[in-house]
Amino acid sequence: MILRQQLDEARKEAAKRKNESDDFERAAKNIRCELEQAQQKIVDMHKEIESLSEDLQDLQKKMLSEKIQEAKDIYKQKELAWEKERRSQLESELKMSQRLKELEEARRAGTAINQPPPHCIIIRKKATTMVFSTPFRTDCLAGKVALVTGGGSGICFELTKQLLAHGAKGAVICGRRQQFLERSSSILERETGKICKWKVCDVRDPKACEDAVKYALNEFSRLDILVNGAAGNFLAEAKTLKPKGFATVMSIDALGTFNMCSAAFPALAKAAKDKRTNNDALVVNISATLQSPATHWQAHASAAKSAVDSLTRSLGLEWGEYNVRVVGIAPGPIKDTPGTTKLSPGMSGEEVNDLIGNGIPLGRMGSATEIGHAAVYLATAKYVTGETLIVDGGEWLYKPPMVPKDLVSTLSRKVEKRSRAQAPKSRL
Repeated sequence: MILRQQLDEARKEAAKRKNESDDFERAAKNIRCELEQAQQKIVDMHKEIESLSEDLQDLQKKMLSEKIQEAKDIYKQKELAWEKERRSQLESELKMSQRLKELEEARRAGTAINQPPPHCIIIRKKATTMVFSTPFRTDCLAGKVALVTGGGSGICFELTKQLLAHGAKGAVICGRRQQFLERSSSILERETGKICKWKVCDVRDPKACEDAVKYALNEFSRLDILVNGAAGNFLAEAKTLKPKGFATVMSIDALGTFNMCSAAFPALAKAAKDKRTNNDALVVNISATLQSPATHWQAHASAAKSAVDSLTRSLGLEWGEYNVRVVGIAPGPIKDTPGTTKLSPGMSGEEVNDLIGNGIPLGRMGSATEIGHAAVYLATAKYVTGETLIVDGGEWLYKPPMVPKDLVSTLSRKVEKRSRAQAPKSRL
């Protein structure tokens, strides 16, 4: 009896264990199914990622293709503009060539013919003809020699050209990039028929400044005009501007101007005693209107140019007794120059001209030639020293009008009537 009970219990225990085994087997099967489903999901996700990756690659290719096409379109536009300019130049050269031919034929025939107007300089050298229009005598700077820092490009390149075109017998342009200087001096010699030398010079180094002056004296035996045009600039918020960046601009603009003035003074004072060149010498410091009264993102350049203006006044005061005049030119926005390009990133020349021109009373940006003419004027204005000439089309004076021009008369009458009614009122 006891044995049977034990056998029944053993059977029950075996059945229970079998049931547990079956449950375990079912659970394991379910887990395997879930695992297979998860693996399938992973495979599907990989496929989706591959598909997205292919879509991304297609999008990138499309964007790249669009950018390439955009670049091609821009290049094509520029190429057309270059071609138009080249044709215009060729037509101008052809006209001048014909004119010169007529003059030569008339000279041989001994007949009179209308001569070019006195305000045009015609220079021909090695079959190249350049015509400069000018309001000044073309020999007003005869015999002068100029040393121009920053003369390899931009405003000071054109300024050097104007000095040479108005009678200066030679010039030395200085800068930090030899390739620019070599190319620029070659162009200046070709277009003006005058001697233009170059010298690599970092104006922050007093020794380099002294070497540049010595080089000019070795080449021409004199120095009459110093133009301080080397400058550094970039856009920067004052709160993020680093001391190193601020110091760099101050060193190039302010300290560099002083270094060159200090190095050149003995030679300038000597030239000022020479009565053969009308007995004076000149320093021209290129300033700006950024500091008049202030300009966004230009704290460093404004401080540097303010220092240059102050130096112009101080040296004009002290060096007058040596007959060395010190003047400044403060250009406004000048088109097609590196300075304007730096301050208007990502914009085309036409866009910059339209944007800035709206804030200039004369309605346009200036040209580098106009700054060159300002330098010629100051070089001949014998009674001007210590002064900085603003050449900006009136931009630094500009404020948007409070009232549209066509409403001024009507609104003025209404305001006048209202203002007369504003009598004082007692508070008691």
